[in-house]
Amino acid sequence: MEEQRELLWRVARGALGLLAGGGALLSAFGRWDWALGFAVGGGISLGNFSLIARTVAQGSRATALRPVRVIRGALLRLGLTGLALFFVIVYLPVSLIGLALGLLAVPVVVVAGALRQGFGVDAE
Repeated sequence: MEEQRELLWRVARGALGLLAGGGALLSAFGRWDWALGFAVGGGISLGNFSLIARTVAQGSRATALRPVRVIRGALLRLGLTGLALFFVIVYLPVSLIGLALGLLAVPVVVVAGALRQGFGVDAE
């Protein structure tokens, strides 16, 4: 359980660092709409990742994981993510490319962490 919590914190720190660096770089170039889209997309991605991690943690503790509950949770998560994306696209002046890049922040950090561990690079 402690190892899982450490992994979640490592991914969150990496994604926040990536989002802060990317947002600062985009802001430095004067691309405020891209920076806003990147930050909002990253926030949605982090929220979705935390909901997935919570579901996996609950499923690992349960003796018998009920498929109906898993499907209901996945559909709820998908609906919330879609609703958030709808409101962001309609009501915020964001770049869609920046938003898409922000949505990729957490998967990039997860893959980079997996590659780092796979190649035996020490995390410390």
